[in-house]
Amino acid sequence: MTSSQQDAACQIASAFEMLGKGLGYAQSNWQRIPGCRGAENVSEAHARMINAYTLWARECAREKISHAMIVDVLCYGFSCKMIDCDRRIRNGATRENLMKGLTLYCRLQGWR
Repeated sequence: MTSSQQDAACQIASAFEMLGKGLGYAQSNWQRIPGCRGAENVSEAHARMINAYTLWARECAREKISHAMIVDVLCYGFSCKMIDCDRRIRNGATRENLMKGLTLYCRLQGWR
């Protein structure tokens, strides 16, 4: 995984967590919110992350990338092998899908 793909994975997981839990106290830590510059309003950072996430999820559907499989790996901690087995797909299909999804997120963000 490239460093950009790792950053994409962190941002996807953070945005998914924000969608499920709201802002709360944990997300008020300025060091933990990617793209936040301290004095900036936390709701603006939250909105920016959610917008990037929803755009990415829509593009995943258009490009036939399984958003659910990516969320299972990044947010719920399931292994790629376990998902391959549970979904009865060929070995390595989940990893391939994950990499395509992360690359798509990077492309949408304008990263290399």
